[in-house]
Amino acid sequence: MATIEYVRTQTKELFDLFMSIFPSSEVRVRPDDSFFVARENGELIGFAHFTDRDRIYLRGLGISPVYRNQGLGTALLGAVVEHCQGREIILITETANFSAVKLYHKFGFATRNASNRMGPYLQMKRSPFN
Repeated sequence: MATIEYVRTQTKELFDLFMSIFPSSEVRVRPDDSFFVARENGELIGFAHFTDRDRIYLRGLGISPVYRNQGLGTALLGAVVEHCQGREIILITETANFSAVKLYHKFGFATRNASNRMGPYLQMKRSPFN
């Protein structure tokens, strides 16, 4: 059973997992960024990366491929939503990432707008009143 924990700093282990899931990403961790991480037997297997300001910006949600479809995305996103209760959460996801879009809808996110500027993406928002 995976455990979920809150962390404030990005470690090399977290950076390596991020890059293995999102290899073309340019990761920039800001001083006000936070993470929820999932571990199985001490091994880092997933994360939720968010910027904590007046609004919450979910910057990444990733699960190691071996551990997908086991409820970890739900657990990590649930931890972010609970931690940020009462505040708006905004994210951007690829339009074709149907499993992610379905997960975000399950948590009350609504599509705000679509963009093709850097590829087919959706901006989604969760109201603080959900």
